Amino acid sequence: KTRLLEGDRVVVCGGAIESTKLLLSSHSEYWPKGLGGSSDHLGQHLTAHPLLKLMIGIKSNPERLAQEIHFPTRCSRALDTPRQQRDGKMIIFPFGGPSVPIAEMIGQGKTRDEVEAAVTGPAQMLLAGLLEMHEGIGSRLELATGRNQLGLPRTKIHFEWEKQSLQYAAAQRITLENLARAMGWEPLSFAIDQSSNSRVGVRADHVTGTCRMSQEPSAGVVDSTLRVHDTENVWVCSNAVFPSSGAANPTVTLAALSARLVDLWTGF
Repeated sequence: KTRLLEGDRVVVCGGAIESTKLLLSSHSEYWPKGLGGSSDHLGQHLTAHPLLKLMIGIKSNPERLAQEIHFPTRCSRALDTPRQQRDGKMIIFPFGGPSVPIAEMIGQGKTRDEVEAAVTGPAQMLLAGLLEMHEGIGSRLELATGRNQLGLPRTKIHFEWEKQSLQYAAAQRITLENLARAMGWEPLSFAIDQSSNSRVGVRADHVTGTCRMSQEPSAGVVDSTLRVHDTENVWVCSNAVFPSSGAANPTVTLAALSARLVDLWTGF
């Protein structure tokens, strides 16, 4: 069914992927490439979060170091100085392990000495770095042919590693390895994450940049107030408006942009 809804203001809040798909789907004789598509930036500059993973090991663990919570709630920006930020930002955190199933060992009847040996013996840990990715024109989002299981237009994503980002990732691998050695641990293996929900070689849960903010219509999709260029009453409030990607989750920045948009409307 199709319904016609009218309003004085239209705010697109569908995330960096769905917001862009809505604008791309809005093409008409007045907007051949969709709302905001006149500059060819709509869907371009797609960025995500590269996650560096360095497995490190130690022959004995006398300090009983352990990762009790398997979520990166503890992170450090100690190696993210203003000088280093000229090349890009990185947040470092333990991504998993070492973890000893003490409760299970007790349930199996293991002795205190056996549990102690497991806790203080050889251990491995995954040290991770969440990176800022430099945007490039090569990565973009488009509408694909056909419909998905919900009846919505399918998505086509083209992803290319930008040269500067690859160089930065290689340099930060050395940073992680040096940090591991300073801790007394030995680097074992290294990888750039390809998570289960991503087919673009980086984590896909922090996608930004597909409706980038710009002062001039020729350089982006929305202006500094989040209003789509060359429109009077259409705004995009989404990760899509970020002109560049940070190294951390974008939630706080997006919340600030949302509050600011409301303030602009209410005159505060």
